[in-house]
Amino acid sequence: MADTLIIIWAGLISFIIAMYVMLDGFDLGVGILFPFADTEEDRDTMMSAIAPMWDGNETWMVLGAACLYGVFPIAYSTILPDLYMPIFVMLASFIFRGVSFEFRHKKHSHKQIWSTAFFISSLVITLMQGLIVGTLVQGIKGEVGFDVFNPFSIVAAIGLVFGYCLLGSAWIIKKTTGSLQDKMYAYCKNCIYLIIIIFVIVSIWAPYLHPHIYSRWFEGSNIFMLVAMPILALITLLYLYWSLQKRDEKKPFFLGLFLFILALISQLYSVWPYVVPFKYTFYEAAATVGSMKFLIIGLSILLPILIAYNLYGYWVFRGKVTDIEHY
Repeated sequence: MADTLIIIWAGLISFIIAMYVMLDGFDLGVGILFPFADTEEDRDTMMSAIAPMWDGNETWMVLGAACLYGVFPIAYSTILPDLYMPIFVMLASFIFRGVSFEFRHKKHSHKQIWSTAFFISSLVITLMQGLIVGTLVQGIKGEVGFDVFNPFSIVAAIGLVFGYCLLGSAWIIKKTTGSLQDKMYAYCKNCIYLIIIIFVIVSIWAPYLHPHIYSRWFEGSNIFMLVAMPILALITLLYLYWSLQKRDEKKPFFLGLFLFILALISQLYSVWPYVVPFKYTFYEAAATVGSMKFLIIGLSILLPILIAYNLYGYWVFRGKVTDIEHY
């Protein structure tokens, strides 16, 4: 019973993290692309494209952290000391980003300043998330430090910036028309080139970060994943580029989401069965069976509501941005 619950919870938390990365990723990407818009009017349109859902997307991060704390408390208490600095900077930037979002709309005389603030906070959040991911892949020591600033984590952070920019530009393609959409088609293509470079670097580098990762990819039947995942990623990237060439408005965004799903699957596969690489497995870090049962009852009620709310929100605000709207 305990093992089954642990597997279920590992899957649920992975799903919640995937939802956060995909959904909040595109609106962070839109923020990073702010300086590349020609006018404040274009930035108004970009802001309106994410206004109805940007803060709702962050709900997934809160839910994921709460689930990790409740179901894998040892993991929570072990991971946090290593990542205090990037997590603190990320959360402070989230607050600053929310402030700049609202003040940009209210204080027209300082709109350019708040546009810059929105860009900087979006970029810092993304870089911190990349440093966190890069550090987790290499293994957690469980002590306060600045080990996040290492070459692999920095490359991961840069790659995440390009990935979010791809999602952001694809979202603006989907939501706008005219010269702004044309510009985003070009930026989305440029992101593909940059992502391919990062993809090659990380794919060669990652297996040598730790013997466990090497064995997961190169030993026995595991080599199937070594072949399958890069091929799937390459096919997706080529199809994405072809869609941009054909000026398809919808496919680029969903293909970008699929790329992130492949990346998350690869990361989980690389470190499995560790929830704290390479210190504690999911089985070692799990809470009691009673706690897992109690929490899964609550999540079984909350998760469908959250999914339904998101689906309804995206359905209501479907279509192109026609008016500059805020709330």
